[in-house]
Amino acid sequence: MFRRINGFSKVTAIALAAALSVSLLAGCGSSSSSTAASAAASTAASTAASTAASTGTSTAASTSTESVATVYTSGVNGIPTNVDASKVDDSANVVDGKSTINVSCDMDPGTYDPALFGSVLGLEETGYCLREGLFERNAKGELVPEIAKSYSVDSDNLTYHIELYPNVHDSAGNAITASDVVFCYNRAKEKGFNSTGYYDSITADDDTHVTLKLNNTSDGIFPQVAQVILIYSQKFFESCGDSFGTTAATSVFTGPYKMTEWVSGTSITFEKNENYWQDIDTAIANGDVYAQQNVDKITFHIVGESTQLSIGLQTGTLDIVGNMSYNDAKQFMAGGESADGFTVTPWEDSLSQVLYLNMDKSSPFYDNENLRKAVMNCIDIDDMIAGCLDGYGVACKTFGNSTIPDYQTKWDSEDYYKYDADAAAKYASDSGYTGTLRIMCNNSSLHENMAQVLQGYLAAVGINSEILDYDGSLFQTYKYDPTQYDICLDQCAWSGDTVTKWRDQFDDANAQGCQNSITDEKFFDLLHAAMDVTTYSPDTVDAFHQYLRDQCYARGLFNAVNFCVTKNVVTNVLMHRSGNLFPTGCKFVWNET
Repeated sequence: MFRRINGFSKVTAIALAAALSVSLLAGCGSSSSSTAASAAASTAASTAASTAASTGTSTAASTSTESVATVYTSGVNGIPTNVDASKVDDSANVVDGKSTINVSCDMDPGTYDPALFGSVLGLEETGYCLREGLFERNAKGELVPEIAKSYSVDSDNLTYHIELYPNVHDSAGNAITASDVVFCYNRAKEKGFNSTGYYDSITADDDTHVTLKLNNTSDGIFPQVAQVILIYSQKFFESCGDSFGTTAATSVFTGPYKMTEWVSGTSITFEKNENYWQDIDTAIANGDVYAQQNVDKITFHIVGESTQLSIGLQTGTLDIVGNMSYNDAKQFMAGGESADGFTVTPWEDSLSQVLYLNMDKSSPFYDNENLRKAVMNCIDIDDMIAGCLDGYGVACKTFGNSTIPDYQTKWDSEDYYKYDADAAAKYASDSGYTGTLRIMCNNSSLHENMAQVLQGYLAAVGINSEILDYDGSLFQTYKYDPTQYDICLDQCAWSGDTVTKWRDQFDDANAQGCQNSITDEKFFDLLHAAMDVTTYSPDTVDAFHQYLRDQCYARGLFNAVNFCVTKNVVTNVLMHRSGNLFPTGCKFVWNET
């Protein structure tokens, strides 16, 4: 049974009140508003410090717990809403036999070019019905076919022979052959895209076969490399020039849907790809649940403000909101003032909220263990969950979460950065640091609130900080640049196992290198021992977990419990492995008749 955390500290209350003020002031748009917003943030930190001083350095939240309804995790078959389809009027969503659904989206992706870094959040919310790779992972983390039919591996565990389906083409009719796959993999490698450092070469043997040569036998590398590079037509790409992936007309891929309209910053519309290259039933039988076409037309409305999400549901502008907080969603729950016609499904997000300390040699954290310990131990994670998630969250006990393979249950009973404000204040004093730390995050409301709360915790133990928040595309670039931040608040989507994500974030062999610029040789020795198939074991996995925790380089924070609010035309909710709603794979009343 999930237990909700209730109540949060005065420090957090002040920080969140200031965050609201900052949001309102920044929304006014003038330079004076910006100045006022900065002043509000600074005042919040000062007030938090004063509060801590007046009540004693320790400002632990007074928390209690209460039982709530079942919290689901994503699964291959989705989550039933238990709506009686025979009693639902779907006339507002089905006109002239064509079904339409309107869904919220947090951010505009910026680009759908698979070799470039757009807003990861925006792409994960909207892109999976449009683009395909060789393989995909389902909700269980299993590798299933997309445009590739099968593969085999040589005895060296490095050379993979991949067979493509012979009839693959994009929504414009451009044939996709082995040469297109080679082009996409080579271009992604040239651009330094994620995981491309793990393969040396890819060659076309004929139109339907490629040979992929890895340079590392570590656990999980082939599944990652085989699904992270998305495939498109070289011919079409070259016809678009620099505009590829930036408009509806230039975002042409092989998926079950095609983009028909993109109003930047406002909405993105997809319609069923009537020219889809594969049979849906066959694809689903092969395990690719993301190939479904359960609605004719879907429009993603880019809405960042929580109150606008509620208004959109109430006015009929939105049919589905995948991620709402408890406080925003409760009006749509049974007994709420807006409950009629809606269903609320609580589910544990597979996205882990995480914190990185910049370990570049120029960073104040590089050779200052006391400063690192001060940051890690000043965070009251239950208090942060109570303040930022209305108490609906699950604290991380490693850099990762407990829902994925090779998580070790013994970690649940460990002190994972136990909150101790008195000890953190001493660490801060002993560090000798007198500067101002830069907290960087994206500009989602959750991350902005987390940053404000963290700023309050730091102020309470005597550390000054400032918040730098950026739109998704810019944040995605800056988080790999150690000159841009001291502390980075980010999120990680978990697929496969724990070690796979550790490798993706920290391995210096990645195209981007270690995300937070760690140079510790022992750290990498332990990571590689956990990664390599010849040394991978519970002991090597635990050894890396312990070392990462003890060195205070990075930490997991929490996984949110989100509330998916759906109009009663939705009969089954499907979550993508990334932790986002997958609306075209949801089922609707018109699929039940």
